[in-house]
Amino acid sequence: MGPTEIVGQWTDYLNTCVLSGLGAHLTRALGLFSLGVGHAGACRSGRVARATPSPAMPASRRRRWERWLANPRFDPDRAQRRIARAVWESWHGTRAHLLIDETARGDRVKCLTARLAYRKRALPLAWACYRPDRPPGGMVRLVNRLLARALEHAPPGVRVVVTADRGLSWPSLVDACAAGGHHYLLRVQGQTRVRLPDGRRVAARDLAPRPGGRPWLGRADVFQQAGWRAVSLVAIWARGCREPWLLITDQAACAGRWREYARRMWIEEAIRDDKSQGLEWDRSRVGDPRRVARLHVILALAALLAVSLGTWLIKRGLRHELDPRRRRRLSVFQLGLQALASMLAGLRPNWPLQMTFHPT
Repeated sequence: MGPTEIVGQWTDYLNTCVLSGLGAHLTRALGLFSLGVGHAGACRSGRVARATPSPAMPASRRRRWERWLANPRFDPDRAQRRIARAVWESWHGTRAHLLIDETARGDRVKCLTARLAYRKRALPLAWACYRPDRPPGGMVRLVNRLLARALEHAPPGVRVVVTADRGLSWPSLVDACAAGGHHYLLRVQGQTRVRLPDGRRVAARDLAPRPGGRPWLGRADVFQQAGWRAVSLVAIWARGCREPWLLITDQAACAGRWREYARRMWIEEAIRDDKSQGLEWDRSRVGDPRRVARLHVILALAALLAVSLGTWLIKRGLRHELDPRRRRRLSVFQLGLQALASMLAGLRPNWPLQMTFHPT
């Protein structure tokens, strides 16, 4: 199977199972350029143009890439919803951790993203791009909209746990999770006021005063200024950590919650995959938030394809073909990029181009 057949297989899959209703012309462009981004390991127009498997000349590919990023008829929100639906339909698991985080590209644009924790990485479900000083509608409404969009197509049988770091752990997020029937596991600031069952009011950091001490576990009320919310609270300061982890959840308080919360770091790894260790979004010159949102549609498709290919190789016992048996060096994402490069080079013609996710 040559590059033309690979493009056709991936485009047909997107048109049928992922981006149906967006139009064949747009779907083909997204399929073509997501393969180009994955093959190039970059999203700069020159490198994408050289790596995109197309019979057109590189200059023509580059102009087409730039036109698609500037095309006002390319609605990234519609594409996001279809991508999120396809990810949930491909999810083979009964539990899911939804990770919310914010990242920036320099001082020109920020991106708030919601992703699904998966094999030490995170699958993109929804994102919003904006100027650092102008989040649309304010950050509270933006987070709530992003959460609703990411979970719109979550299967009823999947138990979702929403996880966020201190910068986004607000009372409004607790309320949104409760209203949607989702669990939450959030890290709060050390100065957050806590009302204990005996009526005492202390700062959350005072519950874990020293490294290696006994964790504080139990029920408490938090967010005094916004009106108390009853939560389960875990305050633990593990040895080797610079500061305590102060976690609130609607689930039972236990010491193992901090290990569950540690999965939040997987979104940091996924963001690095988008940037310096993968697709080099941080080196892109695209600065307009609307164009960045369109670019992230292509990055999301490239990342999902890479992770799916990596998963398929692991499940079929073929990881050793690209990664040494004794020492694992490649993440599931990097493994998929290597597989894609091998396919486009004609070395591995039969590996499937579709989304399938089997959480560990």
